[in-house]
Amino acid sequence: YILFKENSQLSGETHTGVTTGFGSIMNSYFNSRGFDDRRNGLFVKSYNLPFERKIPVEVSLYTSDITSRPVVMADLLYKIQSGSKDDVYGVSYRRNQNKINFYAEATYAGDFNEFAGVTKIDTVTGAPLINNGSINIVGGNLLAEWVRDDFNLGAFADVTKIFNFGNEWSIGALFNFAGALSQARSIGINFKFNRFQTSERFISGYFNSNYEIDRYNVSQNSNGAYILNSKALTLDRVLSSTSGYNIGLKILIQDNNRISGDNFKGDFLLDIGYKLNELDSIGNEFNIFMSTPLIFDRVKLNGKFNKTKIQKNQLFAVNENTFVQLEILYKLAEGLALVSNFKQAFTPVYNSQSEVINFTRQKNFDIGFKYIPNF
Repeated sequence: YILFKENSQLSGETHTGVTTGFGSIMNSYFNSRGFDDRRNGLFVKSYNLPFERKIPVEVSLYTSDITSRPVVMADLLYKIQSGSKDDVYGVSYRRNQNKINFYAEATYAGDFNEFAGVTKIDTVTGAPLINNGSINIVGGNLLAEWVRDDFNLGAFADVTKIFNFGNEWSIGALFNFAGALSQARSIGINFKFNRFQTSERFISGYFNSNYEIDRYNVSQNSNGAYILNSKALTLDRVLSSTSGYNIGLKILIQDNNRISGDNFKGDFLLDIGYKLNELDSIGNEFNIFMSTPLIFDRVKLNGKFNKTKIQKNQLFAVNENTFVQLEILYKLAEGLALVSNFKQAFTPVYNSQSEVINFTRQKNFDIGFKYIPNF
């Protein structure tokens, strides 16, 4: 759900919450490592198109390889607002007292890579044996929001369907609070909770934060047999319906100059999310994201910790489902930043019985430049 103003994205950070759905396809993927990994992709956004009512539309196209078929995502958000017509969120919405907002959203996501739907391979040659083709997902979200002078309450419902596999529905509630810490700083707190139910073969958040790793990977064990690890295979192995809960907490401390002039140097963001799956074979998911204010007027830090397929007492255990990232932005000039990215994942080491005996660290470090308006 949108906690901040639409035009106040964090500097160099994609964790912006651009859609309404708590379990939204777009939200889960845009706030993931896959967004950064797709450096040769195209990202297009358009807001407030010239219709009778303002309709923010976001369309995105990514390719993990310029020669492979792409992942396509599209989003349409329709807002019906009572009271004032100003589009305001987060700490600035207390200008509009006691109003009700309604949102309707439709999303689509599809992976057209030739291996996106592979669920079985030949263990001798590694060649695909069963391929379900492209993965197509559609979703819809409804939100009713009661806005007061310094807080708002909301209730929502989400429905998502993966064609040829299964579907999910969820209902939940959210709470937003906005207040002043001082004349210079404001705080925004967002808490949300939902209950979800799946049927047939369905995984909540199919395009999750580890999608680039889980998408399609073939390896060999010590006996030379090929082993498939793909998101489609994981989906295909879901044998029964499941249910669970999502819990999320965001804390944003803003420099008040940002509200009037899009100056985000003083922003601090902490975002914590936990997904509890009652089906043990899928496991749970835990995410932490933190972004610091500008340090010494030059440096900004973004950190991320992600853990998927969590079993009992394994929240912080290091394995192939653990991912850590640190991004350092250094201001070179107005709007220009030098970006250093450190990423670390872990690859399992197998014995002759195809049992995991250890994990090898996979480190990735890269440096680049970003143009960031107002940075």
